[in-house]
Amino acid sequence: MKHFLLLVTAIILLSAGRIIGQVGNITDFGGKPMNASRYGQDIQGSPFLSPSYQLGDIMLSKKTVSGQKLMYDMHTDELLIKNDESILIANSATIKGFVINVLDNTTSESTRYTFKNGFKNIGKYDENAFFCMYFDSEKVKVVSKKYVEKVDQAASYGATSKTTVFNNYEDFFLIENNVVTPFKKGKGLLKAIKDDGKLKKYAQINKIDISTPAGIAKIMNQYLAK
Repeated sequence: MKHFLLLVTAIILLSAGRIIGQVGNITDFGGKPMNASRYGQDIQGSPFLSPSYQLGDIMLSKKTVSGQKLMYDMHTDELLIKNDESILIANSATIKGFVINVLDNTTSESTRYTFKNGFKNIGKYDENAFFCMYFDSEKVKVVSKKYVEKVDQAASYGATSKTTVFNNYEDFFLIENNVVTPFKKGKGLLKAIKDDGKLKKYAQINKIDISTPAGIAKIMNQYLAK
């Protein structure tokens, strides 16, 4: 009986330690709890980067917290963190960025996205805005601002509620020598880096799609290798 009580006590302490550890991680992120669904049921499109919570990492000033259930709201530019009991809206002034794996339900393939904030003088956005990092080096960066605009459509005749429509957009920027240059997705990147035709030819020969994350990385690596 004594050994049984010791075993039970050990299990309780171990479980408590895990719970405290989870709470400790959550409090690192600052922010506030989200107690209810923020959007109605009658919607078209989605404000979220992924259709469900995905595992990812959160970057703080002095450490990275891995294995968190994350969802990124592109309409409010907020990172949502889910634990067993609640959902937290992370404080974007506290966290420095996050990495999230997004599953494509049509192909069953996962794409790894990295988002960071702290950028100055990028359009209308402040330093807390999260940017998707398509290429990230000390000399040059290619980032985008993924955002969603919400439109409430009037209820049709006989309907009991309005329909909320979410429209997705993405603005691209080249950052080089602290100079920010906006560009259009795809071949606009070549114009932004003032390509003399060599990189365009390189993309054609190697069949590189410059509109994809992998294509952007290949072009920028070649650009820096000049």
